[in-house]
Amino acid sequence: MNYLAHIRLAGDDPECLVGNFLGDFVKGRLTEDRYSPGIRRGIMMHRRIDAWTDSHEITRECARLISPERRRWSRVIIDIFYDHLLAVNWERYSDESLRDFLDRSYAVILGAADIFPGDAAARINTIIKDGWIEKYRSISGLSVVFQGMSIRVRRENPLPGSERELVAHYDEMNEHFNRFFPEILEYAKHLRKADEIQS
Repeated sequence: MNYLAHIRLAGDDPECLVGNFLGDFVKGRLTEDRYSPGIRRGIMMHRRIDAWTDSHEITRECARLISPERRRWSRVIIDIFYDHLLAVNWERYSDESLRDFLDRSYAVILGAADIFPGDAAARINTIIKDGWIEKYRSISGLSVVFQGMSIRVRRENPLPGSERELVAHYDEMNEHFNRFFPEILEYAKHLRKADEIQS
């Protein structure tokens, strides 16, 4: 799961949404003095969703479709593909338009800018203000996203051109996603109702 899926799975609680969005930027143990209980819950929910997604058989089926040269990076690639497929199937999973959902979510996230991790604040602002999540909706946008990710990764990687993996297996990947996403919606609902979310 990537940014769009995480904020969709967060539900209606603003702090849970912020925590789910920040999940990729916050590493290690969570301290009470840094984040509120609601934001900590969101971060822990993000971590649980990532672990559940990575271990799911449908995600593994998608990974087997990735070419050998990129398979080692399949987790990263499929996270982005899932956001693309959520964006293009958005009307199946939300009564709110994608534009309205993102505008509302961005307002909540930017309203919490004072707690962004210092080394991530500039990147978070760029993701929102330059419309990175919106780019996930098109294949050309995915190409830009993978190129940008490749530059941020310090070691040599095969990420540029990864959108071709999706194009080569589009119908199958889309079918896998639409089997998977209703399951993770139910899992996220369970997590939101849980008294405690452990790492």
